[in-house]
Amino acid sequence: MHRYASWALLGLLLAATLVGALRFDRRSWPGLVGDEATYLMQAQSLAWDLDVRYSRRDYDRFVEQWGIKPDGLILQSGDGGRTLVYAKPASYALWIAPFLRLSPLRGAAVANALLLALAAVLAARTLERRLGPAAPLWVAVWIFASVAFAYVFWAHSDLFLMSLVAIALALAYGAPRAGEPPETPLRTALRWAAAGLLLGLVLASRPFYGTLLLPAALAVPAPQRRLGVAALIAGAAIAVLGSGLTHLAEADAWTPYSGERLSFEASTGFPEVDLPQGAWQQRTAGRGNRSWLPSDMLGFRLTAWNSLYFLTGRDVGVLPYYLPLLLGLLAFRRGEGRGMLILAALAAAGCFLLTRPFNFYGGGGAIANRYFLPLYPAF
Repeated sequence: MHRYASWALLGLLLAATLVGALRFDRRSWPGLVGDEATYLMQAQSLAWDLDVRYSRRDYDRFVEQWGIKPDGLILQSGDGGRTLVYAKPASYALWIAPFLRLSPLRGAAVANALLLALAAVLAARTLERRLGPAAPLWVAVWIFASVAFAYVFWAHSDLFLMSLVAIALALAYGAPRAGEPPETPLRTALRWAAAGLLLGLVLASRPFYGTLLLPAALAVPAPQRRLGVAALIAGAAIAVLGSGLTHLAEADAWTPYSGERLSFEASTGFPEVDLPQGAWQQRTAGRGNRSWLPSDMLGFRLTAWNSLYFLTGRDVGVLPYYLPLLLGLLAFRRGEGRGMLILAALAAAGCFLLTRPFNFYGGGGAIANRYFLPLYPAF
């Protein structure tokens, strides 16, 4: 296919996705899905109040704008319920917050569509060096022949994380190689610091994705290896420490997934709305400190079945829902740490299988396997 036709096809598909996001009325769905309430209210709190703390004002704003209660809201507290914060990493909320301020109902979908378009264009430009004029066509297939584009219309962080990974890998594998004019030291440092920062944000959201840092480090060209790796590590450290310290200051915990966390819906009531004082302590005391997974339920048989279902499962299998990854494997070329990139993605997926054997795909309401989505660009 001619280069301009290939780019035109990708551009038309991305433009159609953006138009769909602009026209999409999220209230037409029967209700909220998964953790949407938490992400949306966290972003609204940033957009209107410039904080990530839950309050009655946040609840009233959400009900007024959406016309429904925030079922599935997940909160965290480090002081016994006196201060409540949203139990999700703030990076995705920070991205969609300006868009929600402009359009409370469509802002999240528009933000998702724009970030996906940016990631697609950067990925296509980098892949042109290896695939030639077919690169934009390949990216179009990668997005629109899988479930990836459908995440545009879901207020969840998974597409955001996938886009960050794609942009980071485009920066890493777009660096000048042997025979090309070298970058200046400043440009090299900025490139790899940006890649590290993006991968650090992904790691801060779900630590298993940190495996992607190793192939990124291996992708640094040999002449710039010391500077590039140092900048990559520095960027990742800034993102991880910044996220951890910010959350520690707000919730007395390094991550939103530690400490005391509770979920709320209409049947349980909501803090500062219809729950009495002390309800937080009562609920956490009632739950106790119990493991959600009995140790005798783990074993080779369960892992084997989960691995098969991970690959081919009717509802979550990566092969039926992310079919273009097979093309990526067939077109695989060694060099620049690309073999390690595949292994790193598989290692991260394996961590989900081993540590979350009954929910390695992201829970009810997820489109296929949402935990795999940020790993998809590796293929």
